[in-house]
Amino acid sequence: MTELQAGFAAAQLTRLEKIVSKRSKLGNMLGEKIAGAPGIEPHGIDPDDRATYWFYMFCLDPKKIKCNRAQFVKALVAEGVPASAGYIQVPLYGNPVFKDHSFFAGRWPVKELGLTSMDYSKVSLPETKKILDNGVRMVFHEGMTESFMTSCGDAIRKVAEHYA
Repeated sequence: MTELQAGFAAAQLTRLEKIVSKRSKLGNMLGEKIAGAPGIEPHGIDPDDRATYWFYMFCLDPKKIKCNRAQFVKALVAEGVPASAGYIQVPLYGNPVFKDHSFFAGRWPVKELGLTSMDYSKVSLPETKKILDNGVRMVFHEGMTESFMTSCGDAIRKVAEHYA
Protein backbone atom coordinates (compact mmCIF):
# COMPACT_ATOMS: atom_id res chain seq x y z
CA MET A 1 0.00 0.00 0.00
CA THR A 2 1.34 3.40 -0.89
CA GLU A 3 1.32 6.36 1.50
CA LEU A 4 -1.41 7.98 -0.60
CA GLN A 5 -3.59 4.86 -0.40
CA ALA A 6 -2.98 4.66 3.35
CA GLY A 7 -4.06 8.30 3.69
CA PHE A 8 -7.33 7.64 1.87
CA ALA A 9 -7.93 4.50 3.92
CA ALA A 10 -7.26 6.35 7.18
CA ALA A 11 -9.69 9.10 6.20
CA GLN A 12 -12.36 6.55 5.29
CA LEU A 13 -11.91 4.74 8.60
CA THR A 14 -13.04 7.88 10.42
CA ARG A 15 -16.40 7.50 8.62
CA LEU A 16 -16.75 3.77 9.22
CA GLU A 17 -18.93 3.77 12.35
CA LYS A 18 -21.40 6.24 10.82
CA ILE A 19 -21.66 4.14 7.65
CA VAL A 20 -21.99 0.85 9.53
CA SER A 21 -24.61 2.25 11.91
CA LYS A 22 -26.75 3.59 9.07
CA ARG A 23 -26.55 0.37 7.06
CA SER A 24 -27.43 -1.67 10.12
CA LYS A 25 -30.39 0.53 10.98
CA LEU A 26 -31.77 0.48 7.42
CA GLY A 27 -31.31 -3.27 7.00
CA ASN A 28 -32.94 -4.07 10.31
CA MET A 29 -35.78 -1.71 9.43
CA LEU A 30 -36.38 -3.51 6.14
CA GLY A 31 -36.26 -6.89 7.86
CA GLU A 32 -38.90 -5.79 10.35
CA LYS A 33 -41.04 -4.39 7.54
CA ILE A 34 -41.11 -7.64 5.54
CA ALA A 35 -41.24 -10.05 8.50
CA GLY A 36 -44.43 -12.07 8.31
CA ALA A 37 -45.07 -11.34 4.64
CA PRO A 38 -46.38 -14.51 2.96
CA GLY A 39 -43.65 -16.62 1.40
CA ILE A 40 -40.83 -14.32 2.54
CA GLU A 41 -37.95 -15.40 4.76
CA PRO A 42 -36.08 -12.24 5.81
CA HIS A 43 -32.38 -12.08 6.48
CA GLY A 44 -31.79 -13.54 9.95
CA ILE A 45 -29.58 -11.75 12.45
CA ASP A 46 -28.55 -13.09 15.83
CA PRO A 47 -29.60 -10.60 18.53
CA ASP A 48 -25.99 -10.40 19.76
CA ASP A 49 -24.68 -9.47 16.30
CA ARG A 50 -24.80 -6.39 14.10
CA ALA A 51 -25.22 -6.82 10.36
CA THR A 52 -23.86 -4.16 8.04
CA TYR A 53 -25.66 -5.46 4.95
CA TRP A 54 -23.35 -5.40 1.97
CA PHE A 55 -26.68 -6.03 0.25
CA TYR A 56 -30.01 -7.21 1.61
CA MET A 57 -30.98 -10.77 0.77
CA PHE A 58 -34.19 -12.58 1.56
CA CYS A 59 -35.51 -15.93 0.42
CA LEU A 60 -38.76 -16.92 -1.16
CA ASP A 61 -40.57 -20.02 0.02
CA PRO A 62 -41.59 -21.60 -3.29
CA LYS A 63 -44.34 -23.56 -1.53
CA LYS A 64 -46.04 -20.32 -0.48
CA ILE A 65 -45.52 -18.18 -3.60
CA LYS A 66 -47.50 -18.79 -6.81
CA CYS A 67 -44.80 -17.61 -9.20
CA ASN A 68 -41.16 -18.29 -9.88
CA ARG A 69 -38.35 -16.15 -8.56
CA ALA A 70 -37.82 -14.34 -11.88
CA GLN A 71 -41.48 -13.25 -11.97
CA PHE A 72 -41.31 -12.14 -8.35
CA VAL A 73 -38.21 -10.04 -8.99
CA LYS A 74 -39.71 -8.54 -12.15
CA ALA A 75 -42.70 -7.40 -10.08
CA LEU A 76 -40.40 -5.94 -7.42
CA VAL A 77 -38.44 -3.99 -10.02
CA ALA A 78 -41.71 -2.67 -11.47
CA GLU A 79 -42.51 -1.41 -7.94
CA GLY A 80 -39.16 0.42 -7.78
CA VAL A 81 -37.22 -2.07 -5.65
CA PRO A 82 -33.59 -2.46 -6.81
CA ALA A 83 -33.70 -6.27 -6.73
CA SER A 84 -32.24 -9.16 -8.67
CA ALA A 85 -32.60 -12.92 -8.57
CA GLY A 86 -29.97 -14.78 -6.62
CA TYR A 87 -26.37 -14.11 -5.87
CA ILE A 88 -23.93 -16.56 -7.44
CA GLN A 89 -24.65 -19.45 -9.81
CA VAL A 90 -23.11 -22.25 -7.74
CA PRO A 91 -21.79 -22.50 -4.20
CA LEU A 92 -18.07 -21.83 -3.99
CA TYR A 93 -17.35 -25.49 -3.24
CA GLY A 94 -19.01 -26.34 -6.58
CA ASN A 95 -16.52 -24.34 -8.64
CA PRO A 96 -13.89 -26.42 -10.46
CA VAL A 97 -10.99 -24.90 -8.53
CA PHE A 98 -12.47 -26.38 -5.33
CA LYS A 99 -14.31 -29.41 -6.69
CA ASP A 100 -11.28 -30.62 -8.67
CA HIS A 101 -8.76 -29.37 -6.09
CA SER A 102 -7.04 -27.47 -8.88
CA PHE A 103 -5.48 -24.72 -6.79
CA PHE A 104 -2.00 -23.51 -7.72
CA ALA A 105 -1.74 -24.83 -11.29
CA GLY A 106 -3.51 -28.10 -10.51
CA ARG A 107 -1.82 -28.70 -7.18
CA TRP A 108 -3.03 -28.28 -3.63
CA PRO A 109 0.07 -28.23 -1.40
CA VAL A 110 -1.93 -28.30 1.83
CA LYS A 111 -3.40 -31.68 0.87
CA GLU A 112 -0.15 -32.95 -0.64
CA LEU A 113 1.57 -32.28 2.70
CA GLY A 114 -1.14 -34.18 4.56
CA LEU A 115 -2.41 -31.06 6.35
CA THR A 116 -6.03 -31.59 5.27
CA SER A 117 -8.27 -34.39 4.17
CA MET A 118 -10.91 -32.02 2.78
CA ASP A 119 -12.58 -33.23 -0.40
CA TYR A 120 -14.75 -30.50 -1.88
CA SER A 121 -16.15 -32.90 -4.48
CA LYS A 122 -18.06 -34.58 -1.63
CA VAL A 123 -19.43 -31.41 -0.04
CA SER A 124 -23.18 -30.88 -0.07
CA LEU A 125 -24.76 -27.99 1.81
CA PRO A 126 -28.54 -28.08 1.29
CA GLU A 127 -29.19 -24.78 3.08
CA THR A 128 -26.66 -23.03 0.84
CA LYS A 129 -28.32 -24.52 -2.24
CA LYS A 130 -31.76 -23.42 -0.98
CA ILE A 131 -30.53 -19.85 -0.47
CA LEU A 132 -28.94 -19.72 -3.92
CA ASP A 133 -32.06 -21.17 -5.58
CA ASN A 134 -34.59 -19.01 -3.73
CA GLY A 135 -32.69 -15.87 -2.77
CA VAL A 136 -33.61 -12.36 -3.86
CA ARG A 137 -30.88 -9.76 -3.55
CA MET A 138 -31.55 -6.10 -3.08
CA VAL A 139 -29.02 -3.34 -3.74
CA PHE A 140 -28.24 -1.67 -0.45
CA HIS A 141 -26.13 1.28 0.66
CA GLU A 142 -25.91 3.94 3.33
CA GLY A 143 -27.11 6.63 0.94
CA MET A 144 -30.61 5.17 1.03
CA THR A 145 -33.20 6.86 3.20
CA GLU A 146 -35.60 5.48 5.76
CA SER A 147 -38.53 6.50 3.57
CA PHE A 148 -37.04 4.64 0.60
CA MET A 149 -36.50 1.57 2.78
CA THR A 150 -40.11 1.79 3.97
CA SER A 151 -41.33 2.00 0.37
CA CYS A 152 -39.20 -1.04 -0.56
CA GLY A 153 -40.61 -2.98 2.38
CA ASP A 154 -44.15 -2.02 1.37
CA ALA A 155 -43.47 -3.10 -2.22
CA ILE A 156 -41.98 -6.46 -1.16
CA ARG A 157 -44.99 -7.09 1.07
CA LYS A 158 -47.39 -6.03 -1.74
CA VAL A 159 -45.80 -8.40 -4.28
CA ALA A 160 -45.66 -11.24 -1.75
CA GLU A 161 -49.34 -10.81 -0.91
CA HIS A 162 -50.24 -10.67 -4.62
CA TYR A 163 -48.47 -13.98 -5.34
CA ALA A 164 -49.50 -15.73 -2.09
